[in-house]
Amino acid sequence: TAKTEEAAQQTWEKIKGKLPEELGAINASMRKQDMGEKGVRWRIVAGPLKSQDEARKLCKVLKLHRQSCDTTSF
Repeated sequence: TAKTEEAAQQTWEKIKGKLPEELGAINASMRKQDMGEKGVRWRIVAGPLKSQDEARKLCKVLKLHRQSCDTTSF
């Protein structure tokens, strides 16, 4: 997450630049999340991927590179 939409976009570009083979073909959108007293944060949502299994594998790779990742369905 990031404090602004622009910061979230920059973070995505940075992560994508570090892992071009894994993330090169994946798009992301920035979703606003109200966290109450903590304020508003912008969450990076990337995908879609072909399956939950593919998403789990990608998260595993991201976590090896110290990137936060959770899978979800839309």
